[in-house]
Amino acid sequence: MGQLVSNQWKRSEYANRIDSGRVRLVQTSKPNKMTFGESIKTCFSKYADFTGRASRSEYWWWFLFVLLATVATSIVSEKLSALFSLAVMLPGLAVGARRLHDIDKSGWFQLLYLIPVIGWIIVVYWAVQESKEPNRF
Repeated sequence: MGQLVSNQWKRSEYANRIDSGRVRLVQTSKPNKMTFGESIKTCFSKYADFTGRASRSEYWWWFLFVLLATVATSIVSEKLSALFSLAVMLPGLAVGARRLHDIDKSGWFQLLYLIPVIGWIIVVYWAVQESKEPNRF
């Protein structure tokens, strides 16, 4: 029926598809890369959204932001650091669940973080995996 016009798309969410002589826009997979700022904005805007998927770049930029901000706030005050950590806990769990969805795993696998060392290794290993297609999420 239709043919994909081009397989190479860097930042575009849409690709042209030719179908019976007509050109229409079809949404393709989401962009693979996010910048540091885009990641932080996305994670705060999807504060408690545990549905959907998060790219590796979104997850790891968020992780870096939380790490740096926690260190910076702990230099200022322990109470400030505790408040910041509490404030970013929910969006951190949400982006973690979306990251696991991207590799076709349930977000509940984040509970493995409760198992010292072995659980941490497993979840980090999954977090660095490439997206899986097709997938349930």
